[in-house]
Amino acid sequence: MIGLLGLLLPSLSRLKNTRLLVRVGLDYDVWLNRLIKQSGRTDLTRGGEAVVDASRNVLLLEVKQGGFQSDGHAHGAGNPHYWLDPDNAAVITGNIAEALARLDPTHARQYVQQRNAFLALLKEKTLAWQDQLKPWAGVPLLVYHNNWPYLARRFKLNMAATVETRPGVAPSPKALATLVQTVQTRNIRWLIRQPSEPTRDLEFIARKTGAHIVSLAASVGDAPGINNYVDLFEYNVQVLQKALSATPGSQP
Repeated sequence: MIGLLGLLLPSLSRLKNTRLLVRVGLDYDVWLNRLIKQSGRTDLTRGGEAVVDASRNVLLLEVKQGGFQSDGHAHGAGNPHYWLDPDNAAVITGNIAEALARLDPTHARQYVQQRNAFLALLKEKTLAWQDQLKPWAGVPLLVYHNNWPYLARRFKLNMAATVETRPGVAPSPKALATLVQTVQTRNIRWLIRQPSEPTRDLEFIARKTGAHIVSLAASVGDAPGINNYVDLFEYNVQVLQKALSATPGSQP
Protein backbone atom coordinates (compact mmCIF):
# COMPACT_ATOMS: atom_id res chain seq x y z
CA MET A 1 0.00 0.00 0.00
CA ILE A 2 1.06 3.57 -0.60
CA GLY A 3 2.99 5.48 2.03
CA LEU A 4 2.45 9.22 2.10
CA LEU A 5 4.37 12.26 3.22
CA GLY A 6 2.16 14.41 5.38
CA LEU A 7 2.51 17.24 7.89
CA LEU A 8 6.28 16.82 8.29
CA LEU A 9 9.26 18.85 7.21
CA PRO A 10 10.42 16.72 4.27
CA SER A 11 14.00 16.50 3.08
CA LEU A 12 14.62 16.85 -0.62
CA SER A 13 15.48 13.15 -0.91
CA ARG A 14 12.22 12.13 0.76
CA LEU A 15 10.31 14.44 -1.52
CA LYS A 16 11.92 12.91 -4.60
CA ASN A 17 10.88 9.41 -3.53
CA THR A 18 7.39 9.98 -2.11
CA ARG A 19 4.38 8.60 -3.94
CA LEU A 20 1.87 10.99 -2.38
CA LEU A 21 2.38 14.38 -0.76
CA VAL A 22 -0.36 15.69 1.55
CA ARG A 23 -0.36 19.47 1.89
CA VAL A 24 -2.13 21.59 4.48
CA GLY A 25 -3.00 24.07 1.75
CA LEU A 26 -4.22 27.66 2.17
CA ASP A 27 -0.61 28.85 1.65
CA TYR A 28 0.23 27.46 5.12
CA ASP A 29 3.05 25.41 3.59
CA VAL A 30 4.02 27.73 0.75
CA TRP A 31 7.66 27.22 1.82
CA LEU A 32 7.37 23.72 0.34
CA ASN A 33 7.12 25.09 -3.21
CA ARG A 34 10.86 25.69 -3.43
CA LEU A 35 11.66 22.11 -2.41
CA ILE A 36 9.18 20.76 -4.94
CA LYS A 37 10.80 22.81 -7.68
CA GLN A 38 14.22 21.50 -6.67
CA SER A 39 12.94 17.93 -6.71
CA GLY A 40 12.02 18.15 -10.39
CA ARG A 41 8.73 16.38 -9.64
CA THR A 42 6.07 18.10 -11.75
CA ASP A 43 3.49 15.66 -10.36
CA LEU A 44 4.01 17.26 -6.92
CA THR A 45 3.09 20.77 -8.07
CA ARG A 46 -0.37 22.05 -7.18
CA GLY A 47 -2.97 20.03 -9.03
CA GLY A 48 -0.46 17.29 -9.79
CA GLU A 49 -1.32 13.61 -9.62
CA ALA A 50 0.90 12.88 -6.59
CA VAL A 51 -0.23 15.73 -4.36
CA VAL A 52 -3.41 16.26 -2.38
CA ASP A 53 -4.57 19.48 -0.73
CA ALA A 54 -6.14 18.35 2.54
CA SER A 55 -8.03 21.64 2.89
CA ARG A 56 -10.16 21.05 -0.23
CA ASN A 57 -13.88 21.36 0.61
CA VAL A 58 -13.23 22.17 4.30
CA LEU A 59 -15.61 24.84 5.59
CA LEU A 60 -13.12 27.52 6.59
CA LEU A 61 -13.38 30.08 9.36
CA GLU A 62 -12.24 33.71 9.23
CA VAL A 63 -12.18 33.96 5.45
CA LYS A 64 -11.07 37.44 4.39
CA GLN A 65 -9.13 39.29 1.75
CA GLY A 66 -5.34 39.14 1.72
CA GLY A 67 -2.40 37.00 0.69
CA PHE A 68 0.07 34.87 2.58
CA GLN A 69 2.60 36.20 5.09
CA SER A 70 6.29 36.38 4.28
CA ASP A 71 6.92 33.26 6.35
CA GLY A 72 4.32 31.36 4.37
CA HIS A 73 1.86 31.24 7.26
CA ALA A 74 -1.30 32.52 5.69
CA HIS A 75 -4.55 33.54 7.30
CA GLY A 76 -5.81 35.50 4.31
CA ALA A 77 -7.70 32.70 2.57
CA GLY A 78 -9.19 31.57 5.87
CA ASN A 79 -7.78 30.32 9.15
CA PRO A 80 -5.50 27.41 8.16
CA HIS A 81 -5.62 25.44 11.42
CA TYR A 82 -8.69 23.52 10.28
CA TRP A 83 -7.49 20.10 11.51
CA LEU A 84 -8.08 21.26 15.10
CA ASP A 85 -11.78 20.53 14.67
CA PRO A 86 -12.06 16.72 14.72
CA ASP A 87 -15.23 16.93 12.64
CA ASN A 88 -13.11 18.22 9.75
CA ALA A 89 -11.33 14.86 9.68
CA ALA A 90 -14.17 13.51 7.55
CA VAL A 91 -13.27 15.92 4.74
CA ILE A 92 -9.51 15.68 5.27
CA THR A 93 -9.46 11.88 5.18
CA GLY A 94 -11.87 11.90 2.25
CA ASN A 95 -9.39 13.97 0.26
CA ILE A 96 -6.55 11.64 1.18
CA ALA A 97 -8.47 8.41 0.60
CA GLU A 98 -9.59 9.62 -2.82
CA ALA A 99 -5.99 10.31 -3.83
CA LEU A 100 -4.76 6.98 -2.45
CA ALA A 101 -7.45 5.05 -4.31
CA ARG A 102 -6.63 6.89 -7.53
CA LEU A 103 -2.93 6.05 -7.29
CA ASP A 104 -3.37 2.56 -5.89
CA PRO A 105 -6.76 1.21 -7.03
CA THR A 106 -5.87 -2.34 -5.99
CA HIS A 107 -6.13 -1.32 -2.33
CA ALA A 108 -8.98 1.20 -2.70
CA ARG A 109 -11.38 -0.88 -0.61
CA GLN A 110 -8.87 -1.10 2.24
CA TYR A 111 -8.33 2.66 2.24
CA VAL A 112 -12.07 3.21 2.51
CA GLN A 113 -12.46 0.63 5.28
CA GLN A 114 -9.61 2.11 7.29
CA ARG A 115 -11.02 5.60 6.87
CA ASN A 116 -14.48 4.50 8.01
CA ALA A 117 -13.06 2.73 11.09
CA PHE A 118 -11.02 5.80 11.99
CA LEU A 119 -13.99 8.16 11.62
CA ALA A 120 -16.19 5.91 13.75
CA LEU A 121 -13.59 5.94 16.53
CA LEU A 122 -13.13 9.69 16.21
CA LYS A 123 -16.88 10.36 16.43
CA GLU A 124 -17.11 8.38 19.66
CA LYS A 125 -14.08 10.15 21.08
CA THR A 126 -15.35 13.60 20.08
CA LEU A 127 -18.61 13.11 21.98
CA ALA A 128 -16.60 12.14 25.07
CA TRP A 129 -14.30 15.15 24.70
CA GLN A 130 -17.27 17.49 24.35
CA ASP A 131 -18.75 16.10 27.57
CA GLN A 132 -15.44 16.55 29.38
CA LEU A 133 -15.18 20.23 28.43
CA LYS A 134 -18.88 21.08 28.68
CA PRO A 135 -18.63 22.56 32.22
CA TRP A 136 -16.30 25.28 30.91
CA ALA A 137 -18.22 26.37 27.84
CA GLY A 138 -17.77 30.12 27.37
CA VAL A 139 -14.94 30.59 29.88
CA PRO A 140 -12.77 33.40 28.41
CA LEU A 141 -9.22 32.52 27.37
CA LEU A 142 -6.40 34.59 25.91
CA VAL A 143 -4.32 32.92 23.17
CA TYR A 144 -0.87 33.82 21.88
CA HIS A 145 -1.46 32.99 18.21
CA ASN A 146 -4.78 32.50 16.46
CA ASN A 147 -4.38 28.72 16.18
CA TRP A 148 -7.57 27.80 17.94
CA PRO A 149 -10.87 28.94 16.35
CA TYR A 150 -11.73 25.45 15.06
CA LEU A 151 -10.98 23.85 18.43
CA ALA A 152 -12.96 26.59 20.13
CA ARG A 153 -15.99 26.13 17.87
CA ARG A 154 -16.13 22.37 18.37
CA PHE A 155 -15.74 22.48 22.15
CA LYS A 156 -17.49 25.80 22.82
CA LEU A 157 -14.37 27.50 24.14
CA ASN A 158 -14.17 31.29 24.26
CA MET A 159 -10.92 32.55 22.78
CA ALA A 160 -11.52 36.10 23.94
CA ALA A 161 -8.32 37.84 22.84
CA THR A 162 -5.09 37.21 20.91
CA VAL A 163 -1.56 38.40 21.70
CA GLU A 164 -0.35 38.43 18.09
CA THR A 165 -2.34 40.85 15.97
CA ARG A 166 -0.62 39.40 12.87
CA PRO A 167 1.05 35.99 12.53
CA GLY A 168 4.67 36.19 13.63
CA VAL A 169 4.47 39.82 14.79
CA ALA A 170 4.99 40.41 18.52
CA PRO A 171 2.77 43.01 20.21
CA SER A 172 3.97 46.53 20.88
CA PRO A 173 4.31 47.75 24.49
CA LYS A 174 1.05 49.66 24.05
CA ALA A 175 -0.72 46.55 22.77
CA LEU A 176 0.64 44.54 25.71
CA ALA A 177 -0.72 47.12 28.14
CA THR A 178 -4.11 46.87 26.44
CA LEU A 179 -4.01 43.07 26.72
CA VAL A 180 -3.27 43.31 30.44
CA GLN A 181 -6.31 45.55 30.83
CA THR A 182 -8.42 43.13 28.77
CA VAL A 183 -7.37 40.18 30.90
CA GLN A 184 -8.21 42.07 34.08
CA THR A 185 -11.50 43.49 32.82
CA ARG A 186 -12.77 40.20 31.41
CA ASN A 187 -11.40 38.12 34.29
CA ILE A 188 -9.37 35.91 31.97
CA ARG A 189 -7.56 33.33 34.10
CA TRP A 190 -5.85 31.25 31.42
CA LEU A 191 -3.31 32.21 28.75
CA ILE A 192 -2.97 29.66 25.94
CA ARG A 193 0.19 29.01 23.93
CA GLN A 194 1.64 26.37 21.62
CA PRO A 195 4.90 24.81 22.94
CA SER A 196 6.99 26.36 20.15
CA GLU A 197 5.71 29.90 20.79
CA PRO A 198 7.66 32.49 22.80
CA THR A 199 6.83 32.91 26.47
CA ARG A 200 8.04 36.46 27.21
CA ASP A 201 4.84 38.35 26.48
CA LEU A 202 2.59 35.79 28.16
CA GLU A 203 4.83 35.73 31.22
CA PHE A 204 4.55 39.53 31.40
CA ILE A 205 0.76 39.35 31.22
CA ALA A 206 0.71 36.55 33.80
CA ARG A 207 2.83 38.57 36.26
CA LYS A 208 0.60 41.61 35.88
CA THR A 209 -2.73 39.75 36.17
CA GLY A 210 -2.17 36.51 38.07
CA ALA A 211 -3.40 34.47 35.10
CA HIS A 212 -1.80 31.10 34.34
CA ILE A 213 -0.06 29.98 31.15
CA VAL A 214 -1.31 26.73 29.61
CA SER A 215 0.42 24.96 26.71
CA LEU A 216 -1.82 23.25 24.15
CA ALA A 217 -0.65 21.21 21.19
CA ALA A 218 -1.52 22.48 17.71
CA SER A 219 -0.29 19.41 15.87
CA VAL A 220 0.96 15.85 16.27
CA GLY A 221 4.43 15.82 17.84
CA ASP A 222 4.00 19.10 19.71
CA ALA A 223 4.41 17.33 23.06
CA PRO A 224 5.63 13.90 24.21
CA GLY A 225 3.04 11.18 23.73
CA ILE A 226 1.17 12.94 20.92
CA ASN A 227 1.84 10.39 18.21
CA ASN A 228 -1.39 10.55 16.20
CA TYR A 229 -4.52 12.59 15.60
CA VAL A 230 -6.52 11.08 18.47
CA ASP A 231 -3.61 11.66 20.86
CA LEU A 232 -3.65 15.34 19.88
CA PHE A 233 -7.18 15.88 21.19
CA GLU A 234 -6.76 13.57 24.18
CA TYR A 235 -3.80 15.68 25.25
CA ASN A 236 -5.51 19.05 24.77
CA VAL A 237 -8.73 17.99 26.49
CA GLN A 238 -6.84 16.59 29.48
CA VAL A 239 -4.67 19.72 29.78
CA LEU A 240 -7.68 22.03 29.53
CA GLN A 241 -9.75 19.98 31.95
CA LYS A 242 -6.96 20.01 34.55
CA ALA A 243 -6.26 23.73 34.12
CA LEU A 244 -9.84 24.97 34.06
CA SER A 245 -10.88 22.86 37.04
CA ALA A 246 -8.11 24.26 39.24
CA THR A 247 -9.10 26.68 41.99
CA PRO A 248 -8.65 30.27 40.78
CA GLY A 249 -5.33 31.59 42.04
CA SER A 250 -3.81 28.11 42.40
CA GLN A 251 -1.42 26.44 39.97
CA PRO A 252 -3.17 23.97 37.61
